[in-house]
Amino acid sequence: MKKKFLLNYVCFLASVISIMLFNSCERHKTTEDAALTDSLKTTSENNVVIPDFNEDTAYAFIAKQVSFGPRIPGTSAQTKCAQWLHGKLNSYC
Repeated sequence: MKKKFLLNYVCFLASVISIMLFNSCERHKTTEDAALTDSLKTTSENNVVIPDFNEDTAYAFIAKQVSFGPRIPGTSAQTKCAQWLHGKLNSYC
């Protein structure tokens, strides 16, 4: 009988703690969402033009990255890919 009571008590406490953690995470997430929404409003006020997504270009970028080979940190393939990405992203600025 004591084991059953103890098991029920532990399950109850675990449920309460889970609910408290879930609720605390939800409030934190809402704060971040509000900051993101404010950021998006600022971006739209600046009239930023966002280009349409092009599947062929995305595929070409992925193919280029894969062509460097395994990009393990510290290898020449990773360095070459990083340099290419840096140059490609800078070309859009």
